Amino acid sequence: MRHHPLPPPPHRRNDWLDKAVGLGALTPLDVLYEARPAGDAAAYLAYRHHRARQDGPDPAGLAASRKALELATTHLGEDPEAWALALRLLPDFTGTFPELLTTAAAIVS
Repeated sequence: MRHHPLPPPPHRRNDWLDKAVGLGALTPLDVLYEARPAGDAAAYLAYRHHRARQDGPDPAGLAASRKALELATTHLGEDPEAWALALRLLPDFTGTFPELLTTAAAIVS
C-alpha cells in the first residue's frame, strides 16, 4: 500500500482490500495511514463504516474512524477554511489521508 496506489473502486468497495483486512493482513488503521490516494482510502473506510452499521459492530473500523477524526481535528482545528480546503483537495490528492490534512493545514496557515 505504501508504494502502489489503491485501484479506484467502481462503488467504493475494494475486494482485495476487503480480503486483506478480513484476513488480518491489513487493518483499517493501515488503510488510514498508508493507503493512497487519500480519497480512495477515505471512501473505503466510509464503505466499511456504512457496512458495519448494517452488519454489526466493527471495532477495528471504529478505531480507524476515531483516529481519522482525531487527526483531522489536530491538523485542521476549528478553522472552517482548512476543513473546506481539505475537502476540495480530497478527490485529486495523491498522498495519504494524514498527508492531505498536513498539506491543507500548511496551505491555510
